[in-house]
Amino acid sequence: MASTRSEIRTKLRNELKVDPNWKIWSDTILNDFIDTSYLQIQQDWNLDWQENDANTTYTPAAQETALPTDFWKVVLVRYNWNELIPTTKIDLKRIYNTFVSWTPYKYYIYSNKLWTDTITTSWTIDLDYKKINPWFTWDSDTSDYPVDFDSAIVKYWAYLAWSGPRGNENAATAKLQEYNLNLKRLRSLYIFNDVNNLNFWTARQAWTYRFDAIYF
Repeated sequence: MASTRSEIRTKLRNELKVDPNWKIWSDTILNDFIDTSYLQIQQDWNLDWQENDANTTYTPAAQETALPTDFWKVVLVRYNWNELIPTTKIDLKRIYNTFVSWTPYKYYIYSNKLWTDTITTSWTIDLDYKKINPWFTWDSDTSDYPVDFDSAIVKYWAYLAWSGPRGNENAATAKLQEYNLNLKRLRSLYIFNDVNNLNFWTARQAWTYRFDAIYF
């Protein structure tokens, strides 16, 4: 179960309790703070929440293919169930004088595109990646995260509000601490280390292998 933007905004007003007539923080300001808090939660745990997992498959029309608009980083790239090895544009140049047609076995990220070491267009690429969940557009839009996340969103929003020109430094510090405590609680509930290999993460028992993309 997840909350709508309108429901989260109501929780924000209940958190502050000093602006019952909306004289200081209008709905527009609250919505902006909600968006900031929504992205902050994703950033602070490196998008390791299960709700940031995404997958796409495609048959490229060229050696390079534009990445999805919500793309943040590569998790796994496969061709015919075989994992492709991450590399860089420069490393491939060191190996090949020209790109030829064969079974791909390497890839790299460059200029918002995924490139492979072949120009063959008759195969399908399977891409697992971490996505950025966009902020809300309408009050009826539903959060991508369970209702448990609302408290962290509210606490970070309260930190932003009290950090502003009409805020209170002590209150802002307290809300930031409460936000961090909420985030740790969410981590214990929704993200945990795999006991077999601490180099990898699991999210609710769903494997999440992390191979960061290289940008130029």
